[in-house]
Amino acid sequence: MSYCIYDRNDRCAYDCEGCTAFKFRCAECGNEDVFCLYDSCGELLCAECLVKEMREEFYEAFAEEYFSEFHDFVIRACMDSRVLAPTQ
Repeated sequence: MSYCIYDRNDRCAYDCEGCTAFKFRCAECGNEDVFCLYDSCGELLCAECLVKEMREEFYEAFAEEYFSEFHDFVIRACMDSRVLAPTQ
């Protein structure tokens, strides 16, 4: 990483006001793909980091909206713990 043109003692973060080296990038992982960045409470996040951050918040809403898909997923995921009644 290069040094900042405004303060030689700091590493350049490419986000100084008026900086010619400014780049949009994910605040978490540094991804610079401008086509997959999202504004999350004033912070830029890439798609992967956004999903990680919002995961818990949306699980319940997803399960309610896509009930049958979620139901099928849970049944498949728990197949190993299925109890079968003994045959007679």
